[in-house]
Amino acid sequence: MMTTTTSITTMMTTTMTKISVRQLDKFYGKGERRVQALSNVNLDIAAGEAVGVVGPSGSGKTSLLMVLAGLEQASGGSVRLGDAELAGLDEAGLLAGGYEHSF
Repeated sequence: MMTTTTSITTMMTTTMTKISVRQLDKFYGKGERRVQALSNVNLDIAAGEAVGVVGPSGSGKTSLLMVLAGLEQASGGSVRLGDAELAGLDEAGLLAGGYEHSF
């Protein structure tokens, strides 16, 4: 008879949400030149999960990745890396706290 054991740590690590995005918006430009690159994006990525981002040119793929990486600020919504809220952090804040965790 074969038995399988899985540690609680392994189960928690594989099912925990590492990145959580809620109602994410990203705008570029102002006035008549204002363009909305992301509109109301909701996304959860679990620790260890591989994700591909695909879509036509101009659909917001790069904008999403730039916001998730902390290289650009979202115009609205929430981006969480584990327990850390990235929205509103300046460069020093991102370096000091937001990204001390690894993906």
